[in-house]
Amino acid sequence: MEFLFTLDLEEFDRLDKGMEISAQGLNALVPVLENHGVVGTFFTTAGFAEEQPDAVKALAESGHEIALHALDHTDDYGAMPAEKATERLGDAKTQLEEIAGTDIIGFRAPRMSPPSPDVLRSIGIRYDSSLHPTWVPGRYNKMREPRKPFELGKGLIELPVSVTRLRFPISWFWFRNLGPTYVRICSKGIIRQMGYIHIYFHPWDFVDLREHDLPFLVRRNSHRSLAWLDSYLERVKAWNGEPMTVRSFLEKRGLI
Repeated sequence: MEFLFTLDLEEFDRLDKGMEISAQGLNALVPVLENHGVVGTFFTTAGFAEEQPDAVKALAESGHEIALHALDHTDDYGAMPAEKATERLGDAKTQLEEIAGTDIIGFRAPRMSPPSPDVLRSIGIRYDSSLHPTWVPGRYNKMREPRKPFELGKGLIELPVSVTRLRFPISWFWFRNLGPTYVRICSKGIIRQMGYIHIYFHPWDFVDLREHDLPFLVRRNSHRSLAWLDSYLERVKAWNGEPMTVRSFLEKRGLI
């Protein structure tokens, strides 16, 4: 069973100190991943990489994959004209490759709102992971979209985030608010049906946000989430989960 841990390494744009909070969450998360031998894929904004270049370079040197998230996390590439999206994402990819010291072939859009496949292909992206095939009220309804990897055409692959057969999500918001028992049960079902798990978070998911002026469901269980992740990764290990980057997973399956 392959285990894909992915993180949207971005500025927390709900607060003025968003970059600082994201860096704090990343610093807390990395030792937990190392303790469990987990390598992951970090979809990184150019803004975060410019602010924290040493951290991004260290991730790449530790065997994690660096992938592209955005120039700025407030960008909405789905609503942006193609020419502008190409320019901004091309600039972001160049900056990120220079900082990380590695080539970038993966992309995930902020708030799962990607540009057209033609835009991504034009800047050298080989796979997109901007599909969360579930319903998120006020954001998107992707309940009818595929759950397995598929081709977007001309060599560009889409890798959806894992959800159950009934489209129950298990990542970040749901992980924190519905708790570890829910996630374990859903994960076992996903493994039976799909043979792998692809879960995603943000660095600020692992920061205690209870004292900040934020919606309750954003703050809820934020002080427990890192311990819950630690326990979950231990369970993944017991399920014989093999941690790997998205790039390695797609290469293993002959998709890129």
